[in-house]
Amino acid sequence: MNVLRNLTRNRSRTLLGCLIVIFLSQYCLQGGAATLSITGGGSTFAAPLYSKWAANYRMVDESVEINYQPTGSSAGVRQFVAETTFFGASDDPMKENEIKQAKWPILQIPTAIGAVVITYNLPSVTVSLKMDGELIGAIFSGQVTQWNDVRIQKLNPKVALPNLPITVAYRSDGSGTTAVFTEYLSLKAKDWKDKFGQGKSIKFAVGLGGKGNDGVLGLVRQNPGAIGYMEMTFAMANKLTMASIKNNNGIFVEPSVKALTAAASDITKIKDMRVSLLGSLDKGSYPISSFTYILLRQKMQKESGQKLIGFLNWALNQGQTTATELHYGALPKIFREAALKSLSTVKFE
Repeated sequence: MNVLRNLTRNRSRTLLGCLIVIFLSQYCLQGGAATLSITGGGSTFAAPLYSKWAANYRMVDESVEINYQPTGSSAGVRQFVAETTFFGASDDPMKENEIKQAKWPILQIPTAIGAVVITYNLPSVTVSLKMDGELIGAIFSGQVTQWNDVRIQKLNPKVALPNLPITVAYRSDGSGTTAVFTEYLSLKAKDWKDKFGQGKSIKFAVGLGGKGNDGVLGLVRQNPGAIGYMEMTFAMANKLTMASIKNNNGIFVEPSVKALTAAASDITKIKDMRVSLLGSLDKGSYPISSFTYILLRQKMQKESGQKLIGFLNWALNQGQTTATELHYGALPKIFREAALKSLSTVKFE
């Protein structure tokens, strides 16, 4: 019996010793300090990029963990203003009335270029359909309800379009993706602005709503005949067919990193970094392209603030390669320099 007790006691001591060694090893690897977690949230448009940046940055500075929550741009702005997150993210920059709700000056930093794409589920159609703003507006307003409608056929005369009902899929949550999409339709589709308006959240006339880009993705994939709008990375990652959209030069352009980067190529001066790319006149530009933004307080708590600024400086420099790998456009040099200069104005308490 004594032998059994001694054996049990020795095993317990050995296990305890191993746990202590593991703990001390992890503690030393982190330089004797616990990991600092910094929470932000908002844009699902930029979520794949920010999540990848956060993972990669752990290899640069393992003392900090960037915890990004893809809650949608509207929720991201609300949470940021309410101080429940340390930073926010939106594809639709904060408007003056939103900025006034904050208790402190705000910086809005562009981080990359994304694109809103039109995707559809037509098993018999494997080519990229051609669309323009008028047609897209007619579909999303319920005027065009069948895939073999003459207005779709006119732009795609060589495609055998099915006699299949159209199911519209849209964002049900407040979304920067919706803001960019409806701004585009307000410019290009007759009567859209007066009937439906533009912004992060509007009332669509027809269709099914899904939360986040993932929600719209699910609706499109599950419903033959469905059409929806989402960020390009989501569509590409899930191998969805994307429409070629007529740009401001009358050229139909398929979404690509090259095409959305071209959308920012004709900007030579910056008065305000909150600039729309929908008016691009570059011949190769994809017409529904947009910057995506990180929202920051200009005065931050010192420890977390310095870590966050370190992360963003890295993202605007080394992280731009990752952006292109994930099908975002890297920031043009003029915007990257302006963004870095803006970050340098942050003060710490």
